[in-house]
Amino acid sequence: AQGPTRFCIAHGGGRRCTFPGCDKGARDKFFCAAHGGGKRCANSECCKSAVGGSNLCTMHGGGKRCAIEGCSKSAQASTNLCVRHGGGKKCTYSGCSKVARGRTTYCAAHGGGVRCKIEACNRVAIGKMQLCRAHGHLGKSNNYCAGDKVSA
Repeated sequence: AQGPTRFCIAHGGGRRCTFPGCDKGARDKFFCAAHGGGKRCANSECCKSAVGGSNLCTMHGGGKRCAIEGCSKSAQASTNLCVRHGGGKKCTYSGCSKVARGRTTYCAAHGGGVRCKIEACNRVAIGKMQLCRAHGHLGKSNNYCAGDKVSA
């Protein structure tokens, strides 16, 4: 734990991000990684967080890599493999061997991951805009179609 608390950062201890509305652990004195805290990728055109002991984000080669020869993708969680080669946590739906999405225990087909923020849509969302592939173009202009209700 950081500071005078008896809990670790994951359980509410230590310094918190000072960005309004954010309760994540601070990576430096004031902010979490999402709000600019901590070490950044050494690539001059990148603003993502550096991973592990490297000066690079996962996209530019930082962090643990897949153990399969010839594969340069990021290893997932506590495994030494990328998702393609069997790394990451698996879907807990009976008989399914796909990778679980997001902070859930299910794959996209069985309800895991973030869903599209268009109210009538139940497809898997992709990226920070929280829109599915079919509605992704709406996020680029912030112009939603008439009749498309955005859920909060």
